[in-house]
Amino acid sequence: MKAEFTKLFDFTEIPLASGCRLYCSEIPWESRVTVGVALPVGSRDDGSLPGLHHFCEHWPFDGTINYPTAQLLAEPVEKYGGYLNAFTNHHSTMYFCVTPLAVESAVHAIADIARQWRFTPKRVDNNRKVITREYWRAESNCYSRFGKSFSARLFKKEHPYHHTVLGTVESINTITLDDVKAMYERDYVSANFNIFLIGNCEMAKYQDLIENCFASVPNRPYARQSIDLSCGLVAGETAIEKDEFWKEAHVLIAAPPCLPLSKRQYHLWSIFCTMMDEGTSSPIRQWREKKGRFYSCGLGINETPDYTLLYNFAMTSADQIKKFQDEFWTIVKRTLLNYGRFQFAQSFRKSVLQYYGGNSRKIFEVAATELITDKVITPLSTDLDIINSITLEDVQLFINSVFSEMTTFTFICQPA
Repeated sequence: MKAEFTKLFDFTEIPLASGCRLYCSEIPWESRVTVGVALPVGSRDDGSLPGLHHFCEHWPFDGTINYPTAQLLAEPVEKYGGYLNAFTNHHSTMYFCVTPLAVESAVHAIADIARQWRFTPKRVDNNRKVITREYWRAESNCYSRFGKSFSARLFKKEHPYHHTVLGTVESINTITLDDVKAMYERDYVSANFNIFLIGNCEMAKYQDLIENCFASVPNRPYARQSIDLSCGLVAGETAIEKDEFWKEAHVLIAAPPCLPLSKRQYHLWSIFCTMMDEGTSSPIRQWREKKGRFYSCGLGINETPDYTLLYNFAMTSADQIKKFQDEFWTIVKRTLLNYGRFQFAQSFRKSVLQYYGGNSRKIFEVAATELITDKVITPLSTDLDIINSITLEDVQLFINSVFSEMTTFTFICQPA
């Protein structure tokens, strides 16, 4: 594997006869085992049906060919304290099972979920109801609504990131059984199958089982359609959306809209984010307390690999937006001069890996994502050699270049 994170856990790659790939990592100190399948297809591949891949992600959990109902599918795993789950994002779909004991049952369940689907017209309606409820839950959440509005402003209508992973109500109601079948046959092929076995078990013991369970995956290549990644907004703009939904103003400062980061740049940014937003002496936290009201703030890197957003998100009253922006830049400058905060941030980044290092599910998610995208998009991807080599001056130079050479733009949602 090319990904840096996988080196930390000594993954072994094993090609299977079906054309799939198996990645194994034995972790003696982990009490559980994660069996997972990661496919490099997600909502960016939806085409004219936004939300199609998320719709299909839910599909097999109602039952598969060998486990016709949801109860029969889950029971062999859950009776030993395990669980099944899945998620879809812009660039991938992942199915996984976490179990302390039932590894064989987990392999059978994940293999069926990934490639033994049952196709019935009734399931389309059931799926549509479940996903419609999920859509409206997201619509009632201000953070989800804000992210959706920002993506719609940032990207052109035909861009695959213009819509959310859930799609739209119209597209959810448009998806048919034939659409699900077509996606399944096109995307769920050996070229896209990355199978993971991670945790405290004898990997060699399950290799033949995995080979047999995934033998039915069609052995053929996958050709991704080309995607136009140009943005809708121009850096330096301020875009404002007014809607009765917003009770307060939501402000996002992004710099810049499209910035591919190297491994070192990623860690420079993550250390700066930690300097700003972690610990009891966090400048952002002190700012909130000084104001005597609630501010929701976050700093980070957007988890979509084909573009990177460096952002500050805050909630404040509409008439204080300009003041907030000025104060934010003041805090940035003050933070960049604080050597104590830099030392804290460096130590914090090192501890992240230790904190999550015994979680096989997290390791699966990170390793699979790095493999699929070959890019760093998560704070768990910690390279200690790079972190140890970074100085406060390195952080200062990088942040100043980000906010000066490439103009920022601001997106604001506020009450109508």
